[in-house]
Amino acid sequence: KKTKKKMLFVGTFFVCVIFTTILTLRAHFSSVQEISKSQEKSSEYESFKWTYLRVYLIAMGSDWLQGPFVYALYDSYGFSQTDIARLFVAGFGSSFIFGTFVGSL
Repeated sequence: KKTKKKMLFVGTFFVCVIFTTILTLRAHFSSVQEISKSQEKSSEYESFKWTYLRVYLIAMGSDWLQGPFVYALYDSYGFSQTDIARLFVAGFGSSFIFGTFVGSL
């Protein structure tokens, strides 16, 4: 039974990796085509890009740093390690699914 669950997990993981790779390549090649159409980047765009990147990295870093504290919080509420793992997977999975489609809007 554990082997079936493990195979399901591994299979799902690889499907997600392939799907994410396809979406990333598609986005990259479409942006490369747009950039080649207009080679000239304005300084306003460059300023916006670096401001966005700084804020994005701060947000991602803070999200990454809060993981152990959220784990400790769930542990203090009496959740089992399995339940905590399920909560983390559900959170990352919903971000993967909804973020992919909402981000493309």
